[in-house]
Amino acid sequence: MTTDQSIKNIIDCLYNSDFAAENVDLSIEDIGELNYSLGRKLRMKFVDSFENDDIKEWEDIAHEHGAQLSFAMNTSNGNIDLNIEFEYIKKTKPRINPTWLIKFSMGVLTAAWSYNQLNQLNPERYQMW
Repeated sequence: MTTDQSIKNIIDCLYNSDFAAENVDLSIEDIGELNYSLGRKLRMKFVDSFENDDIKEWEDIAHEHGAQLSFAMNTSNGNIDLNIEFEYIKKTKPRINPTWLIKFSMGVLTAAWSYNQLNQLNPERYQMW
């Protein structure tokens, strides 16, 4: 599952949570990518109230989707920013870049052709095996 799909699932679960039922005007926005880690920043707007149980619920939702959660609350405007960090994303095996493979092959072919030309000019000095 990709991180984008996981973020969508987390947002859906947050909308279906008890916290969202208590805050009927809740709006969750995807602000953007995190600068320091693989993940996204979500902003919850129009939050009327929340308790410690709500924070535990958010953390459980994030853990269900393979992420860790940290949050910051701005009391002046009532927004809560959630940082969703993914640590357990399966890394794919690095591939060989096809461009470099072609460049290397062309270099080997050029060297072989050059040696063949030298062999044709002076077969005693540049012997073929």
